[in-house]
Formats: sequence, C-alpha cells, structure tokens
Amino acid sequence: MLHKDEFLSTHPGIHTGMDAYSVDGEKLGEVERLDEDSVTIEKGWFFPRDFTVRYDNIVDIREDHLVVSRSRADLEGWRDEGYSGWEEYDRANAETRAAEQDVSGEVRKEDVKVERNEPKGRNR
Repeated sequence: MLHKDEFLSTHPGIHTGMDAYSVDGEKLGEVERLDEDSVTIEKGWFFPRDFTVRYDNIVDIREDHLVVSRSRADLEGWRDEGYSGWEEYDRANAETRAAEQDVSGEVRKEDVKVERNEPKGRNR
C-alpha cells in the first residue's frame, strides 16, 4: 500500500480543497484531509458521510482535482450508510480471489470422491 510521503514525492500537487472525481467524470466531493495511507473526501451530495480513497487508487492529479480509479457505478454501494468502506471492499476482493484460486488451484486427494462401479454379472 502506498503511503502519503511516497505519494507526495511523485505527486506534490495534491492538496486539501481540490475536487475529487470518479474515473468516468462524476464529482465525488472535495479533499478534506491527506491521511497517512488515504485521502479523505468530504461528504456531500454523492456520499452521505466522509469517504476515504487510498493513494493507490488515485490515477491522476490535475491543477484543481484528482481522479479516482473507480467509476460512479463501482462506488454506488459505498453511498449506503452501513457500508464499511475499504474493509468491506478488501473482504469482498479477498473472497473473490480465494474463489478464483479454488477454481484454478490444485486438486487435493482428500477432495476427490472415487466411486467404483463393478461390472454387471460379477459377484465378489
């Protein structure tokens, strides 16, 4: 995860008060604070509470705004008051990655059920 000092060394123009946009051009709010591993965007018409964006998810910095790597559709669920933000996002992604690994992972002997069919007419 990218931290504030690393991000500022390559993007010195980021500052509080600049607008934040989704990758598809939707205004998300205004940068309120630069935290150690994320930027806090002030609540507004799109988000009902303050929202954090990790430095890793900022894809562009312009004079007066930054762009987040998510579209409005991606962020729609984040508008829900009960949504727990990055923790929930990380959990869902971890579950998806685990499921993908299960599908493409190795087959373990203990996971395989072998049934033997005896030829008809043969008694043992």
